[in-house]
Amino acid sequence: MKKAFTMAEVLITIGIIGVVAAMTLPSVLGKYKEKQTVTQLKRFYNIMSNAFLLAIEEHGDFDYWGVVTTANNQASNDFKNRFISYLKPYLHIIYKCDFGDRM
Repeated sequence: MKKAFTMAEVLITIGIIGVVAAMTLPSVLGKYKEKQTVTQLKRFYNIMSNAFLLAIEEHGDFDYWGVVTTANNQASNDFKNRFISYLKPYLHIIYKCDFGDRM
């Protein structure tokens, strides 16, 4: 006499595996997306830090870049443009929005 699983036992086992997979999949995907976001933020931080440090090396300390604020503590457009022009050579810019532009 051969020993084997019946079709019902195989289907029940596959069904249980499917239910367990369906319950754990959202958790796995959520952790993956969280890890992906953290990785992207770390990469952005590294790129911006390096660009800022290289701009400081070339143009001097940030305190001497000419920060001028208006009455409501907003930086002047002259400073904003200077800030961008100092960082721009060290960044791979795909599209530049002007200040105040809405997409």
